[in-house]
Amino acid sequence: MGETEKHKQLKILGRTLLRNRGFDHVDIFEEHKITIGKKYFIVDICGIKENKKSVAVECGNTNPEKLINLKLYFDEVIHLPYGITGVKSDLRELIEDQAETIKNLKNEKKLLEYELNSVKNRLSRRDHDNEINNRIGVLIVALNKVADLRYYNYSKTDKAINEVMELLDKLYPQTLEE
Repeated sequence: MGETEKHKQLKILGRTLLRNRGFDHVDIFEEHKITIGKKYFIVDICGIKENKKSVAVECGNTNPEKLINLKLYFDEVIHLPYGITGVKSDLRELIEDQAETIKNLKNEKKLLEYELNSVKNRLSRRDHDNEINNRIGVLIVALNKVADLRYYNYSKTDKAINEVMELLDKLYPQTLEE
């Protein structure tokens, strides 16, 4: 025989209650089998976490003897009978918590994107500055070449000046055209 829709709803509420009490998804077990003495019991939902109190949640119709025995094993036992009205309000609270978390994550994403763009802009400016420094370095080498030729050999000066002008034209075409 399958599980009723009402029982499934109560289990969802049980999970919600455990999540609100600090249990993570991996700490929540469904249809968990425990042994007490010579008897075994199957708990609808339970939260078991190291260094945290354990909580059992029984959903729907439950034998009172089972609840008493579960209290021997778990720190807390919650019974969610059929007809409970807290499902919607607890789910609404969970949804609101999740919406707040999503909002915070979106804000954090915006901040990280802003920081990333800032770093990209700084890198772009640095690359641009490096390119200008490289061009200036080439220009200095060319001017030193002209200066050396003027000092040592006047006949090659015109050729060197023409080479420097061609180099400048290649490096800074828009500046020289103006």
